[in-house]
Amino acid sequence: VFEGAPFVSFTISSGNGESLHQALANTSVQVLNESFAGMLSNIQVLPDPHTLGQTLVILNLTQDAFGTSLVEVSATDVGGQFTLATVNITVIDVPDRPSFELVSDSFIVPEGIFGGLLSITVAVNISAGNFEQQEGLFFSLVSLIGDTHAFLAPPVLLPNGTLLLAPVSKANGVLNISAVAVDSSGLTSAPQKFTVSLIPVNDPPVSLNPESLHVSVVEGTDLASIPLHFSPGPQN
Repeated sequence: VFEGAPFVSFTISSGNGESLHQALANTSVQVLNESFAGMLSNIQVLPDPHTLGQTLVILNLTQDAFGTSLVEVSATDVGGQFTLATVNITVIDVPDRPSFELVSDSFIVPEGIFGGLLSITVAVNISAGNFEQQEGLFFSLVSLIGDTHAFLAPPVLLPNGTLLLAPVSKANGVLNISAVAVDSSGLTSAPQKFTVSLIPVNDPPVSLNPESLHVSVVEGTDLASIPLHFSPGPQN
């Protein structure tokens, strides 16, 4: 069977001909070995209520497990006839899609007076798939919509979930991003969407006056006018 199947089942019969309708006195199932520990979560031995001499064996499989298990089945009918059989169960691995979760669907970054590289953790619980952590994984930004001019270069989402941004100095705007995780076999996760907002900051006023200012005032003057100049701050 393939990975993801909930169970494997087979039927044990008391024999053929006249022996077919003899009841089974005892049936046991024993796991001899498993290449993947815990592949079998439960074993059920259920006599068929409709057919005398038949027993249904159900081997419940652990979710997402794969590997090979050797199972020994023994049965004894009411006539004392005993049989022993070995069943080889193989669960074939099916590659899982990678996955990740967003810290939030909206990230707010105050604008900076100077341009520079910013880093934000946007993705967590990053997985290449169950039992496939050895696979490589990277992120692809499949959609960038909005104020792309507010950034010196397109954002980059690193494999560890860190988003790198290079905003233009004093720029502000909103960028809508859609990202997917991609594993080494080319399987992609479901796309996740989030926004990054560069919000304007009220900058302090800036003095436009020289560092030293000399003013001459005639003695006896009651009021002197001294010209001083200030800027409200850098424009957004």
